[in-house]
Amino acid sequence: MDKLEISKKIEDCIIAAAWIKPETKITDTPEIFKIENEVSPFVFLNGVFRTNLEPSQGAELAIQTTLNSFKDKKRCLRWYSFPHSQPSNLDHYLSKLNPTVITELYGLYANVNEIQIPSSNDILVEELCEENVEDYCQASNEGWGQTGEAAAKILADTRRELKSGKMGYRAFLARYQGQPASTGLLRIVGDVGYLLGGSTSPKFQGKGIYKQLVRHRIEVLKNQKIPLSLILARKATSAPICLKLGFKLGCECKSYDFNFT
Repeated sequence: MDKLEISKKIEDCIIAAAWIKPETKITDTPEIFKIENEVSPFVFLNGVFRTNLEPSQGAELAIQTTLNSFKDKKRCLRWYSFPHSQPSNLDHYLSKLNPTVITELYGLYANVNEIQIPSSNDILVEELCEENVEDYCQASNEGWGQTGEAAAKILADTRRELKSGKMGYRAFLARYQGQPASTGLLRIVGDVGYLLGGSTSPKFQGKGIYKQLVRHRIEVLKNQKIPLSLILARKATSAPICLKLGFKLGCECKSYDFNFT
């Protein structure tokens, strides 16, 4: 698969996997896909996933106007830039607008039947359910560094989504020697299994837990006869692990976080 194809498939996946809640406002046009959540301030619930703006039609002004709309509402957002995004110098535009964080990402792909990962007796993976929702959110919140009111809100939101039966993705909890340690998500988009949302509690990092979460989700895809798996992985953390497991580099991307709260 070439870089352009992987780049476009990754964009399709993150759009399909966008965390849409009842209060989320969605803008979906050929030029832009963005989500806004006035209730939840988290950066993963507010952002721009597609940018397809022609330079001749005032791309720079459109980017600035979009950012200003979040700034005026004192909201954070994450803006993704892919190799096929337009304008072609989107990274230049975004980087000069003082983002809080710039994250380098790898778009990775794999034929699931070519990935073979040994299991571990110390690490067991289970699917999210009513009985383990507190342990799941504990591991997720520790992994993402959420505490206090933010952590409580994530637990409440997860319970609400689980009860609704409309999560749109499958969620998994990994336990290390019985203790809640890590979480990960899986979204099926056509013939692609998109792996996302991985986080591990700092006290359990370095024990091969992320690898086992990848293994479990790959096995799910094999059982469902989904041939292709994609990951948008952080270059500095999860990407090296996935590359060692047999994933291949499809494209390089970036995300830009802006915090206007």
